[in-house]
Amino acid sequence: MSYEQAPATKMLASHCACCSRPLVDSGSVETGVGPKCRAKHGYGEAQKAANWEKVKAVLKSMSGLEQYLANEDAHKLANVLIYNVAKMQRGEYVQVYTEAIGALGYTLVARRIVQRLNGIIVDREGKVLVVRGPYNANLNIRRIPRAAYSSRRGVRFTAPVEYARKVWKALCFGYSEGTLVIGEKGVRRTVDMRG
Repeated sequence: MSYEQAPATKMLASHCACCSRPLVDSGSVETGVGPKCRAKHGYGEAQKAANWEKVKAVLKSMSGLEQYLANEDAHKLANVLIYNVAKMQRGEYVQVYTEAIGALGYTLVARRIVQRLNGIIVDREGKVLVVRGPYNANLNIRRIPRAAYSSRRGVRFTAPVEYARKVWKALCFGYSEGTLVIGEKGVRRTVDMRG
């Protein structure tokens, strides 16, 4: 039986939170992120200041995190959440934890996890929003002025920055409820707009 399949491994983070590859050294198992991903995705240092109001709102229903929330230690809480993402790999808790990781200021790690979960990434390039994400037949950008589907690899469409609200509505309508979206405002989840 291999290390990855051993029953005791289920209690540990056995796969990287960022790329899902097996973790084989003790430092990686302890952090939940492999050495290359730690270096590449800014694991050790936050890229933004923590938004504690949002963090607490996102994690309000989660038990076992009270001491980290009370201390407001962004680094420790991010470590715990990233480790839990590595243990679980998928599911509703992973989405909640990823949203909190982004709110804690660890946007590069959050961005990578969103990407791995087939979420949506919205980048700003000058006065244009560049939207990357998986194909979805329900996505309709006709109501966004000057929006255009793109032939660039991995890019779904582009739209002028001033129509950011219309872009958000299109994403909420086109993708299922709870799909993770990362952009300038951190990680958010879509809401079903059809009902």
